[in-house]
Formats: sequence, C-alpha cells, structure tokens
Amino acid sequence: MGADGEKAAQEGSANPFLAADGVATRLTIERLTAARIDPAPLLAKAGLSRPKRAGAPQRVNAEGQLRFLEIAAEALDDAALGFRLAQTTDLREIGVLYYVAAASRDLGQAVRNVVRYTTVANESLRLEPSQAEGDTVLTLRSRLPRRASRQFSELTMTVLLRALRDLAGKRFSPTSVTFAHGRNGDKAEIDRFFGRSVQFSAAADAMAFPTTLLSTSIGTSDTYLLNILRAQCERTLAERGKVSSSLQAMVESEVVALLPHGRAHVDTVARNLGMSPRTLARRLADESASYGGVLDDLRRDLARRHLKDGSLSLNQIAWLLGYSEVTSFNHAFKRWTGGSPKSARARGAAPGG
Repeated sequence: MGADGEKAAQEGSANPFLAADGVATRLTIERLTAARIDPAPLLAKAGLSRPKRAGAPQRVNAEGQLRFLEIAAEALDDAALGFRLAQTTDLREIGVLYYVAAASRDLGQAVRNVVRYTTVANESLRLEPSQAEGDTVLTLRSRLPRRASRQFSELTMTVLLRALRDLAGKRFSPTSVTFAHGRNGDKAEIDRFFGRSVQFSAAADAMAFPTTLLSTSIGTSDTYLLNILRAQCERTLAERGKVSSSLQAMVESEVVALLPHGRAHVDTVARNLGMSPRTLARRLADESASYGGVLDDLRRDLARRHLKDGSLSLNQIAWLLGYSEVTSFNHAFKRWTGGSPKSARARGAAPGG
C-alpha cells in the first residue's frame, strides 16, 4: 500500500484512530475556498487528505479534523470560526443524526436518540445527559486530547442548540452554557446567540435547559422513518463494535476536566477510567508513557494556549493548570522553557509555540 493509501486507511480506521463524518472538514474547506485560501496545505498540516469530490461525504480522522479547524481559524484570522460555521450550515448537512432527531416524537425522544447515536457521526464524541435542579444537562465528552478542540467544541454546541430550537419550533435560551476553553476578546456575539452569558474556562463543555422542554412535540415526527433510521444506526454501531482510543488520550481528557479543581490526582483519574492506579501505570507504560509525563506535557501545551488568550491573567492560568499558587506555575514554566510566563507573553511566545 502506498503512502496515500496508508493515510486513507488510517483516516477511516476506528482503532486506534477515531473517525468522524467529516462535515466540519467540508464546511471549513468551503469557507477557506470562499476566502481564496488554498485548503490543501492546511489539510496536509492537519494530517488529512482532500476529499476526492467536492461536497462528497468522506469520513476523516477525528483528531485531524480538530487540528484542521484550529489551523483554518488562524489562516482566516477568525477566532470564532467553529461558532460561525455552525450558524450558517443547513442542519440537514449533519446527516442521519439530524434526521433521527427530526423524526422523533418529542424533544425528549430526540435528545435520547442523539445521545445514543452521537458516535455514529463522530466516534470520538459522546453526549452525557444528567439532571440538575429541574434542568437537563448535556455534557460533551471527548476521547481525544482537549488541547486543540476549541473550534469544534463551539461548532458542536452551537449546532446542537440550533437543532433543538428548530425541532421545538421556538427560540428558547439555555439556563447555562459552559466551555472548558478560554476565549480571547469579545464574546458578545456568542452570548447573543445562546441568549445568555456564556461561561468560558469552565470544567466542561455543557449546556442546560429546562426539563419541561422535553415534552415539546416535534412537527416532523415520523414513526416509520424513525424505525428505519434507528435500525440503520444500530447496525452501524454493531459493525464498528466498541470504539477505543489510546489510553493516553483518555487520560488527557480526564485530566483537563479535573485540573481547575486541583483534583487531577492519579487515583481520581484511574477511578474515573474504571481501573486501579497500578493498572493505569502499567497500561500507560505499554504506550511508552507515564501519568506524570502525560500531566506535565498537557500542562505545558495548555500553558502555551492559555498565554495566547489576553483575557486570562497569570493567576487564572495557574488555576486552570491545577496550581494552587502562581509561583508554582512560574517554577514549572521556567523548567519547561527556561523563562517566565510573563516574559513569554510579552514576547508573544510560549513553550513549544
């Protein structure tokens, strides 16, 4: 198999590479093309190949898609690229996930169907439902490292709210919206869309809305079509089997959520992943990694990203990285780079940047 064939095989493989339906990639290519920017070198930098036919569905490597959106956002000088793509796309382009929701009886059934079949569209994602004080909370979880998911997270949550509003036939506002990443600059446009002040640099990507909305009937409900689509989705899930990714990526995903609370301890992460600390250490060693090394590398990469966000103070960055004091962050940063975070920010530089 040649190099192109190997790349195509990897992009379509769910083990260990997680695949996605490529809708976000296609939309981003269209936006770049409209701006007269050649997407080919940006795709190559993200490790993706260009679709064989423009507009044609093509599954891609899920992590490569995350990288591509971040790279394209920089090329377009649009820090809200994912958010804007999600507002302009035709919801039908989402594919079977939208249609299975649209064919549902009511909003509650639609949410349950989307929760179950999210991995049909993107093997790296899952929606986790929960209840809190009269609200239904949908939390976006990823099997991939969170260090480069800002654009895709905003795209996903924006599309989700657009779809729910469309199905409900009314423009309702969530009771809360949070994102794990920080945001640099004005967020008024995002607040206007969601209908409330959106919280960034939070513990997770999540959206809550009144549970009473779940009884809202859906005008496009079609029981026969829903049964056909469900059967199709169930076959897809059965064929793919249990999706897995590298343990290191799963550890990073857990650590990102725990860092701001100072709870990113190996015991906690191991328990969340359903194993003992000893088993976690052994399995990480099989991937030539260690928990301490994963934690340190992740903090260094997150520091680089956070320092680019001028709205975050050094104290806030230290908290986001799980340091109780900014002096601890300064010591770690000096170990990584030989300099201080303050001087790196002043130079517009950061570790590994």
